[in-house]
Amino acid sequence: MFSDISLLILSEFSDDESDEENLLDSSTDLGSSSEEDEYLENLLCDSYSFRRHHAENITRDAIPTYTNKEFQIHFRVNRNVYNFLIEKFKDSEDYKSLRMDKVISADTHIALFLWFAGHRECSFRDIANRFHISISTVSAIISRVTHFISSLSDAVIKWPNYTEKLTSSAFFAAQHIGGSFEEAIGVLGMTHIRIIPPKSDKNQYINWKGESTIQVLGICNERNDFIYIFAGLPGAVHVHEVLERSDIYPKLSSLCGDYYILANSSFACTENIITPYIDNEQLGARQKKFNDKLNASRIIIEHAFTMLKRRFPQLYFCKLKGVEKVCHFVRACVVLHNLCDENFIRVGSDFKVTDINQDMEPPNTTEMSIWRRNQLCYKMFRSNAK
Repeated sequence: MFSDISLLILSEFSDDESDEENLLDSSTDLGSSSEEDEYLENLLCDSYSFRRHHAENITRDAIPTYTNKEFQIHFRVNRNVYNFLIEKFKDSEDYKSLRMDKVISADTHIALFLWFAGHRECSFRDIANRFHISISTVSAIISRVTHFISSLSDAVIKWPNYTEKLTSSAFFAAQHIGGSFEEAIGVLGMTHIRIIPPKSDKNQYINWKGESTIQVLGICNERNDFIYIFAGLPGAVHVHEVLERSDIYPKLSSLCGDYYILANSSFACTENIITPYIDNEQLGARQKKFNDKLNASRIIIEHAFTMLKRRFPQLYFCKLKGVEKVCHFVRACVVLHNLCDENFIRVGSDFKVTDINQDMEPPNTTEMSIWRRNQLCYKMFRSNAK
């Protein structure tokens, strides 16, 4: 009597895209007796329980067998970070708000998210097949964990305190023999993240390469840790406009104090942002050397963005839909980057930075900022002459 129902359940196990609703739709041909309804309900519960427990078996049985190297290759973080995230997630409202009778474990949540973030060509279908859960459940888990990790940003992506500023400035001061950037505390830079653009205002997201992207503004310290991140503006927006529209720009003077950050010539030179001299083919020897030293120092931000994308390749082309969701995902990856072992992924020693060619100063470059840059250049090479 129930052979048709049994066949439907077997089909459910073999096809990860079908949902419980398919069984309900197909049940119309089975009659309406209370016995059949009760049996169908039990089979639906067994179907969900089978997939949920199969996913739990992966985190309980398979993951513990990985060596530390294998674990990092698959999940892009070390076990300490993985366990830290699980414990934090268990205590979060994102997890506690779930129905405990049907909840998938915190271990599976974190493992699934890390697998998605750490594989460039990974799709929801791939993850559904691997973890033996439905595609809709994969989507819900990724959204849930993205929101949770992004919410940790205030505690992990932090502006340096007084002691940390001294440490950073000491590092930049020691970078070059014969003078360097003694009051620098970080490096400012920008990268693009390819996205699926929204249907409205689609053209605004097309950058100079013809790709649909959002821009990510970042400031990192000497350890390649991000101390500030701002994401979400369309790829067609000018670099300096992105900075001006960030929440840190009006506060930069008070945050930096007597210190400054380094940047390329796409940004305007200000009292707290030091950029190279514009190469108009009339630069003197000191100015050219100044540019060389600044470019060598700001390679740190290029390293940081490269490490971030190599560690979480999903950032090369994020397949999540919705700019807001993508921004939270980017922030979540930056949080993980700061938590990770800094020695996990390194950029090759042949990695070099060249400045963007410009023949005029960007807008909002003031006379006071140019005077400060000239003073830095003079001080640097005066000490070098001695």
